[in-house]
Amino acid sequence: MTFSHIQKPDVVLFDWDATLANTYPLLEKAHNHVLQTLGMPPRPDGWLKPIFGMTREESYIAAYGRSDEEIDHIFMSYVQAHHLNETQPMIGAEALLQFLSDCDIPMGVVTNKRPPLVSAEIDEFGWRDYFDVVVGAGEAKANKPSGAPLILALERLSYKGDASQVWFFGDSATDQMAAKDFGCPFIAYEDGSMPPLNLEAYQPQIVVRDYDNLLQKLRV
Repeated sequence: MTFSHIQKPDVVLFDWDATLANTYPLLEKAHNHVLQTLGMPPRPDGWLKPIFGMTREESYIAAYGRSDEEIDHIFMSYVQAHHLNETQPMIGAEALLQFLSDCDIPMGVVTNKRPPLVSAEIDEFGWRDYFDVVVGAGEAKANKPSGAPLILALERLSYKGDASQVWFFGDSATDQMAAKDFGCPFIAYEDGSMPPLNLEAYQPQIVVRDYDNLLQKLRV
């Protein structure tokens, strides 16, 4: 399998939620469940978008004014009960993964999602063979926006090369900051469904509007 005139990366790492997996509908339902359980008024469709991509603790504070065990228990109980039925692959993501695999590029997932959840979703999609490493919340010394989870992923891959040869795909400011902290190229995934990223501040190497278009460019 050939790669385009764009320099072939040594390793490609991906965020999970809203980058490879469409989890927004599930997470908005989970937050609405928290609101209902706490006796708070419902909110309109799309209300979660401005805070989507924050860390879980940050999103709790933004949504409820607090982050504590009660909220986390209500939220996570809903997610655990429904995530396998209500999470779908992003359009075109599997074709991109297959192409990169055919190019013999090691791949991994670096996410702030708890490891059992992301592992189960990867298996549900049938994508286990694509990924050489998966790093979830709490596995590194700090979660994203720290670059520590990216470093841990590369350590598990025994990668000794330069950070400049590692691509990190993500959709949020949290991902942007993690890539900047680590020092690797950031590939911004923006399909228009979420508030735009601050592209000037982080200067991504590539801005991806849809995976099918990216795949065509990589194959040229």
